[in-house]
Amino acid sequence: MKTRKKGVILIVEGVNEQVALGGILQRLADELNLRISVVNGDVTADYGSDPSTIRRKLGDLVKKEMQRSSFRKEDVACVLQLMDTDGAFVPSSAIIERPTENETRKRRGGDQERSFQYTEKNIYAKSREKVEERNTCKARNMMLLRGMRETCGICYAAFYMSRNLEHVIADEGGNPTPEAKDRIAEQFNDMFEEDLPMFKKFINESAIAKFDTKTGDFWQRYNQSWEYMEQKNSLRSLERASNLCLLVEILEKAGKGEELWKRSS
Repeated sequence: MKTRKKGVILIVEGVNEQVALGGILQRLADELNLRISVVNGDVTADYGSDPSTIRRKLGDLVKKEMQRSSFRKEDVACVLQLMDTDGAFVPSSAIIERPTENETRKRRGGDQERSFQYTEKNIYAKSREKVEERNTCKARNMMLLRGMRETCGICYAAFYMSRNLEHVIADEGGNPTPEAKDRIAEQFNDMFEEDLPMFKKFINESAIAKFDTKTGDFWQRYNQSWEYMEQKNSLRSLERASNLCLLVEILEKAGKGEELWKRSS
C-alpha cells in the first residue's frame, strides 16, 4: 500500500512570499516525499491582541488550512511560519520623525496602514509614537510565536526575514514599489526553483545566516538565531538576515521521519 505523504503547513505574510518561495519549497518537499501547503496569514500584524488571542488566531488559521487541504492532525508533520521583522526590535533612537512621501498607503487587500520608510539604520515616519506602538506590539507577537513549540498539537516553528523578503532575497535595502516587489519575487523563483543546491547555498551564506549554524542541535540553533535578531538596542531587525536555512532543515528532518518535537509531560 502506498504510504501517505506527511503534510507541512507553511504560513507566509503575503503573495510575494508565495511567489518567491512556494515553488522552490514545493520542489524540495517533493524530493522529501512531503506535501506542503502554503497559506497567507500575518498574525503578527494584529497589534491589539493579547497572547491568548494570537494563539487562537494561529490555531484557527491552521485548522482552516487543514480542512481545506484535507489534512488530518496525524498527517501534519509541522506548521512553519515565515515573518518579516520590519525593524520591530530597534531602539527608539533609530526612529526618525519626518514627513514621508505618502502618509498612508494601500495594501492589496484595500486596508490602509501608516507609511514607514526604512533604511538599515533608521525607520522614518510622520509619527514616532505610531512606529513605537507598532514595534512594541509586533516584537511582542513575534517573541510569543517563536517561543511556541506546538499549535493544535502539531510541531510549530517561526522563522524571520530581516528586514523583509526583498531585503533577504535581493539585498533590496530601500522601499521597493509593489511592481518591484513582484519582479523580485518572480526573478528569485526563476533563479532557484530548478537549482535546489544553489538555493541551499544561498540561504546558508554568512551574509544572510548571521548566527552559528553548526553548533548545537536544531532547537538550540533555532533559539540562537532568534536571540541574534532580538538583541537589545541593536539595528539587526533592520539589517539583512534570515534563519530560512533552519526552515529548510526542519523540512528535511520531517522528510526523514525524524521526531521534531516532544510534548512536555
